[in-house]
Amino acid sequence: MDLEQLKSTWKTLDNKLTATYQINEQMARMLLSDRSRGATAGIRQNLKQAALFFTALLAGFSFILLGNPFDYVSWIEFVPGVLYSLLVIVMLFMIAIEYQKAGQ
Repeated sequence: MDLEQLKSTWKTLDNKLTATYQINEQMARMLLSDRSRGATAGIRQNLKQAALFFTALLAGFSFILLGNPFDYVSWIEFVPGVLYSLLVIVMLFMIAIEYQKAGQ
């Protein structure tokens, strides 16, 4: 085996190794991006469920405050319902912000 043939064989093996490395790197990137999308999709689904729950809770507090089913006569009796409603609104805003972050 002469020197030129050895160089040629070496270069062929080096090209094959480089191609294999690039294919492996692409596969690893695709695998990581698929896993990432799966994780964020799960997070977004959980945030949707939480938003639905808090929306229903806000509707319930609104019905209580507007319908007065407990026959409140003083304004002080409405304070807990109003404060809970404000807390639920803040939670809905926080969920919306996290939903936006999970989509990026």
